[in-house]
Amino acid sequence: MFRYIPLLVLLLLTGCEDFLSSPSPPPQLSVTYITDPPGAVLYDKGIRQGFTPLTLYYNLDRVRKASGNIAEVTVRWQSGATATAKAHIDLTQGLFWNQNIPRPNNVPGREADEQFGLQTESLRQQKESQEQQQMLNILLLQQQQLQVIQQVTRPPPAHNSINCTSNAIGSTVFTNCN
Repeated sequence: MFRYIPLLVLLLLTGCEDFLSSPSPPPQLSVTYITDPPGAVLYDKGIRQGFTPLTLYYNLDRVRKASGNIAEVTVRWQSGATATAKAHIDLTQGLFWNQNIPRPNNVPGREADEQFGLQTESLRQQKESQEQQQMLNILLLQQQQLQVIQQVTRPPPAHNSINCTSNAIGSTVFTNCN
């Protein structure tokens, strides 16, 4: 056993300890974009990300290199109103941020955007409810499968065996059971 210790020390000194540990994911910054009214489509670097409120995650090392500046995002409401926001993140204040983006008041169609925001929130809640129901169904199915496995693997009940011996003496049979 002791003959393998120099080999282990050599591996550790040469940087091969990565084989012994799994790499951890890079730290991330979380920014939740909140619009007023909600339901605007958020674009990050020109790529559609989804409806607000929406949380995006940024590589913390890249944010540090950019001195806390993250990419400018654009939001577009159903009416066509748009707004842009560029956040400057003070990393000493934490890794979870909210970025509020108000709808411009000088663009008509606010009522339609508010109505659309209510619809998207309703759909979001329905989707969340469906996901919770699916998770509950999965848990119930797993519980049923576990019960079946327990029934199959459960040993049969022990039977008490009876040992009997019979002896005939003349025309009489005597039976003795233990």
